[in-house]
Amino acid sequence: MEANIKASNVSSSKMLSPLRYPGGKTWFVPRFVNWMSSRKKRPTLFVEPFAGGASLSCAVLDRNLADHILLVEKDERISSLWKVIFSDHAHLLAEAILEYNLTEENVKIVLSDDKPNDSIKDALYTLVRNRISRGGIMAPGAGILKHGEAGRGLHSRWYPTTLSNRILYLSQFKKRVTISNGDAIEHMESEADNKSAVFLIDPPYSETGKAAGRRLYTHWQLDHEMLFKVTQELTGDFLMTYHVSEEIKAMAHSHGFEYEAIPMKNTHHAVMSELVIGRDLSWLRSSLFI
Repeated sequence: MEANIKASNVSSSKMLSPLRYPGGKTWFVPRFVNWMSSRKKRPTLFVEPFAGGASLSCAVLDRNLADHILLVEKDERISSLWKVIFSDHAHLLAEAILEYNLTEENVKIVLSDDKPNDSIKDALYTLVRNRISRGGIMAPGAGILKHGEAGRGLHSRWYPTTLSNRILYLSQFKKRVTISNGDAIEHMESEADNKSAVFLIDPPYSETGKAAGRRLYTHWQLDHEMLFKVTQELTGDFLMTYHVSEEIKAMAHSHGFEYEAIPMKNTHHAVMSELVIGRDLSWLRSSLFI
């Protein structure tokens, strides 16, 4: 079933994550918070199996909507960055961001294949690579910003003070966050019997339903049938988001899930749609929180 709903604007939502990510869910935050806030029981665990930029987990922390957060990310560098942010060393990363001199020469070092042995430098390089890449795309072969906003090129998305402040703010929640560099489906299976857990399942663009995957993500291949099967076995509640696809709609229907195509405006103000999938989406269809 599909609703005629006004598009959410990504620029109207509070930015908490330091990462720019293709397929990010900042635009979905208001509806997501509405769903989480309307729950009869507070979740003891919020699980984001495909963490990426983790904008919704950041919203959960900011609004105190769950006791604990589990972020699962298969990309080692992204998960390492989150581990530093939610550690006792976050202030060192914040300082390194303020001190970093963003020049073309220094960017060449960041873009090299050499992984720094130092965790803070590695986290810094990962963040720099993310912020200077076109669209936040970090997959092999991704290009970097040449012109950007107002012709500012590499500096277009590099806001040292803002990024430093976001990291320091998030770091205060470190005791409530667990980071895992692992497989999403395996972690979902391990928490399948946890009735008080809530899952936000936002798989990467991939062959079925998320066709841009190879270009956008380092780890993009996924068994979608298996993902739906494991999701069906969860005893806790969940929301799943997907690129609009007839195949994904059919898959959702075959597993007894409801879906809605939700319009959103991206950073270029183009209206796009994504599928929101769940067991009961009556809250979304009747919601005025647009």
